[in-house]
Amino acid sequence: MSEWQARVFWEEVEVIPLENGFGITLDSKLVKTPKQYTLKVPTKSLALGIEKEFLSQHEVINPNTMEFTRLANTAIDQVTPHRERIVHSLTEYAHTDLLYHFAPEPQELTEIQEKNWKPLIQWIESTLGVSINSGYGIMPIHQHPETIEVFQGELKKMNNFLLTSFSDIVPLLGSLILGMALLRGLKTVEETWHLSRIDTDYQSTKWGKDHEDLAAEALKKKDFIKAYEFAMCSLN
Repeated sequence: MSEWQARVFWEEVEVIPLENGFGITLDSKLVKTPKQYTLKVPTKSLALGIEKEFLSQHEVINPNTMEFTRLANTAIDQVTPHRERIVHSLTEYAHTDLLYHFAPEPQELTEIQEKNWKPLIQWIESTLGVSINSGYGIMPIHQHPETIEVFQGELKKMNNFLLTSFSDIVPLLGSLILGMALLRGLKTVEETWHLSRIDTDYQSTKWGKDHEDLAAEALKKKDFIKAYEFAMCSLN
């Protein structure tokens, strides 16, 4: 027996202005989240992105092609009522950031990481007025409490939609610093992804990657790019 799939039931999709935001209608009825809140987003570009996803559905709804809609639903249903917990979870990366830990060996890899990561550490120190401790190896590296507080303060400034996308971006990168460098325009999407994959890229040049690894990385990168696009739309 084939699996049941939701079918397209609408003919017209439209973005409409709402108080302090924008909504999307299907045949003049406002779209709701899974928890039955109005799907209201803060910017028109975000609403247009969701509208495009609904317009791209034909006959059968494919949720895998509706990432903006999924992220917006998450922002409203999950992040808004649990904002403090989300901020706390992301703040944990300020203790374990990928860029704190340089490989102790081989020397070639260490030098590549130092060349690419140290300027980013210096940038975040200058930008946020913090002091970052880094080292070699995988053992935990203590950060000043004031540094953690500053990172947390930056997270608290984010609106719920940006915070939602950042909750995808940071775990995929393993780094708050890289995430902030991306959002502030210091690095492009491709540069940021490459900087988070220096170790794995180095290993693959030595030992190669199998098809499963390549497929898994491609999916992660796709999710990363979509989360970044959602983040940019949530700001403009």
